[in-house]
Formats: sequence, C-alpha cells, structure tokens
Amino acid sequence: MRLTERVLWCCVLAVMVVVSASCGPKYLDGLSFTRADASSSRLFVASGTVPELVDGHALVAPGARVRLGIDHRVAPGAGEDVVVVASGVGTLEVMVFGNGSREVPVVGGSFLLIAGMRAELHLAVPSGETVSFVEFHNVSMSTIRLDSLGIDSGFKGIELGLGFYRVDSSTTPRFESGRLVSAQLGAPIDAGASVVVRLAEDGVVRITGQSCATGATAGTGFEATIRAEHPLAIPRLSLDASPGATGARVESEAGIVSIAMQPGNGAPLSDLYAMLAAPAPAGDYALYRWDILPDTLLFDFTDYATQDLYLKRLAFFAEKPGFRGRLAGDAEIAPLHGWNAHDYSPRTLQAFYSLAQTNGFQLNRQELSLLDVLVKHGVLIKTSDGTLAAGRGAIVSVSCESSPALRRVFIDHESSHALFFQDATYRSLAQEMWASLDAASVRFWMVHFGWRRYDTTDRYLMYNEMQAYLVQQPVSSVKAYYETVLAQLVAAKLDQTRPGTTARLEIDAPVAIVAAEQNAARLDGYLRNHWGISGGRFGRTRRIGVQ
Repeated sequence: MRLTERVLWCCVLAVMVVVSASCGPKYLDGLSFTRADASSSRLFVASGTVPELVDGHALVAPGARVRLGIDHRVAPGAGEDVVVVASGVGTLEVMVFGNGSREVPVVGGSFLLIAGMRAELHLAVPSGETVSFVEFHNVSMSTIRLDSLGIDSGFKGIELGLGFYRVDSSTTPRFESGRLVSAQLGAPIDAGASVVVRLAEDGVVRITGQSCATGATAGTGFEATIRAEHPLAIPRLSLDASPGATGARVESEAGIVSIAMQPGNGAPLSDLYAMLAAPAPAGDYALYRWDILPDTLLFDFTDYATQDLYLKRLAFFAEKPGFRGRLAGDAEIAPLHGWNAHDYSPRTLQAFYSLAQTNGFQLNRQELSLLDVLVKHGVLIKTSDGTLAAGRGAIVSVSCESSPALRRVFIDHESSHALFFQDATYRSLAQEMWASLDAASVRFWMVHFGWRRYDTTDRYLMYNEMQAYLVQQPVSSVKAYYETVLAQLVAAKLDQTRPGTTARLEIDAPVAIVAAEQNAARLDGYLRNHWGISGGRFGRTRRIGVQ
C-alpha cells in the first residue's frame, strides 16, 4: 500500500473512532442508580431529551421526556420498591421497564409534586421482574429536579412530613387548601395487613373498602373520632373479608398526615371494635395488636373451650383464691370455671412459665404454643441461658362464643387492664382511688370481688379490677350497673356462709355506688384526655355501610 493510501486509511479510522465515541451512551455523571445495599450503577440517557446536570441533580425541562438506562439491570427484593426522589411543582409521570418489552412498562405512575416539598415516589415492581430503564415525563409547566433514583424499602400509601412527603404509584391523594383531605389506596391490601391512619389534628376519619377492579365500595367501612397522636388501624379482613382485591378510601376534614398499608406479620394492628367486626378465626384464634398500645396482643378465640386450653390454668395461677401462685393440674381445675375473657401482664406470664420451667411441670400443647407467640412478639424474652424474662406490653383475649354485646363489654374491660399495665400514671390513679376508699366502699368491693372468685388478699389485683369494672361501661351507666350487682349479691344468699353480709351490703351499697360514680368519672376524664377513649368505649370505631 502506497504512503498516500496509508495516510488516507488512518484518517478514515480516526473519523470512525470519533463517530463511534460520539454515538456511545450519554452517562449522567453524579447521578446513579443506588441499590438497597448502597452499591450503585451508572445511569445513561437511552432516549429523549438529555437532562441538564447541576450538582448531581438532573433537571427535566417542562414537557420533556427522558428514558434513563441502568448499566447493570437490577432485581428488587421482596418488600422493595423503585424509589425516585424529586422536587418541583406539577405532575411527573414515571415508568419502569424491565428486561422484556421496551414499550410496555412493568409499573408506572403519575405523581403530583408539591411546591417546597421533596417527594419520595415509590413504584412496586412485580415479583420476578428486573429493572433496566426508568422513563420520566415532565407534564408540568416548570422544571422538575431528580435528586436520586434507586431501590429502597417498600411503602404503600402517603405520608407527609416537614418539607417532604412520600407516596406510592397506586395512591391517589386529594388536597384542599394545602391539606390532604382524602386518598384512595389503589393497591390491594394484603389479607394480613392493616390500613393505618394518622391525622394532623383531632377529628373524624372515615375508612371504606374499595374494589381494586371497579373502584366500587367493597365490604363495609368505619368511622372514628381520633386524637392526632394516636393513629387508627383497620385490618383488611375487617374492611372486606371477600377474596377479591380490595383497596381503601380514607377521608378526613381534619387533615391527614399519613395513610399506610402496614404488614401485620401475623398480628395486624387494629382498633378494638374493628377487631370485633372481623370474621371468626379459621383456627383456634385470630391475633391482633391494639393500635393505640401496639405491644398489646389481642386474641380472639373461636370458643370458650379453646380459650380454656390456652389460658384457664394461667387464670387460676394469676387470680383465683386458693390457686394463685401455683400450677394446678388439669383434673383439679376441670370442673371449675375460669374466665370468659382474659388479660395478663408480662410479669405474670413470666412467673407462670418460669415456674413451669423450674418445676418441670408439663404444660399442654396450647400453652407451649402460646409461649412461642409471646416470645415472638416481645411480651416475654428468652435469655441466653434459656430462662425467661418479662418483656413489654400485655395480652388480652375474648371469645367468639360470647354474644356481640358481651364481646364489647369484655374487650373494654380487658383492654383497660392492658392500659393499666402499661400506663404508670393511670395505674397510680387507680391505686390512689383504692387507698382513699371509705370503709363502706371497701367492704362493698371486697364482697363483690369475693363473689366473682377473685383472690381478695391481693391488693394490687383489687385496685386493678376496680378500675376495670368502673370503666367497662359509660359513667352514665355506673349507678344502674352497681344497683344490679347489689341485687345479684343479695340473691346469692351470701348470709349462708357469712351471716349478716346482706344487711351490711344494703347499708354500704348507697355510699359505695356514689363513690364508684365519682371514681369512674375521674378515670373517664383521664382516658379522654390522654388516650382519646372513654369508659365503655375503648374502641374508637363505628361501622358504616353495613350490608
């Protein structure tokens, strides 16, 4: 080859290299796709308008559309979303493409960006899909800034914070005068999950189930007056027990701070009365956690006999005269009545199981199963040497065998014990009331509790039970309730074992009932001021749209 030809070929090759280099992917230096483990992949412009980069942020111009490719495709793990952090004003459309079709996204959403707030936008990628491209379309009239892009923990719902908010692609919010007043959760709520709502201020909130297929109302709904500091939780099965895909609509003129679909992990959060509205359990019991005191486990047993298998021995160990503090055998307690509903503190549960462990006492299969649940949820703690320590919270149980009216009374009564165990101020108030009772009131309560088969030598048990019997009904019903109790005590013919008891009761009762009304009012005031609940109303919901 002559020299001139060699020179010509070198020039051609040089031009080809330059052209090839100029046709390569346009990488976005400073902005990358971050994985959950903090590793990252480079992003490049696959198509559309190349965004301007400023200090590691990509600026998407009004009307612009850009598709960003990821150097190495990513497979989100279970419970992970593609998350975009952006800021601006107006609507940003986001579409995620997998390693299959580049025309049909695996997930997409249209997000409303709010002035002055950074938005964390969540898109849930279907299981088994990978992420190769993410496309942005700025539908607004102003520039939108992309701050970050990657994989992070999953979230369904909407949450407002100071200067930021997060929302998922299936949730449609509605704002009025800068306040979030309603939102529709379009994603199916998992069967074991709850819709959890927090308000900006005290007010009324309404939650209704909605069909994900049609948008029509599904199942039933709930309305509640709640305090801003105490969120409300409704389990999916309380909203709609049908097998269809169900979302939810949430509305409140008080302003909504957050709505989230929260996994239950075997014990979904629930308002007490929403729990009572759920379908009967398929197995021995359904398990929930109280929404205002989430460390409280709520057991809803299928019937009394099943409940007894789990809790009857424990009831005798904890509260029954002649049995308290010891482990009774099955034959000894078989003919005796336990309780129709139950409550226990971590301290009592630890004492029960530790004594069985120390003495080699053979507990039944259900009691051992209960121990596993208690450890799983932190009510009891297994130490490194295998012994048990008291954890946090409490347990409460009711049974589906009770009538609806009794279930309501029982859940109010038993949950007051759970609050007593966990609220030291409330506990002190009950203790102070017991200590200040006049002699007539003390005699009345001791006869009452002895008749109900409580161990009246346990002072702590006495003022714990007193507060529960005072707040299991509204203050307005206390007088009538204890007049009925008096009639029951008289009819019980207690004189046969303790002569003169009836005459003494009839003298003491008027004084004791007046004091009971006064103390019930004090406890009720505390519950209203601190927890947003009241005597005879420890749940906050009422059902609406019941079919």
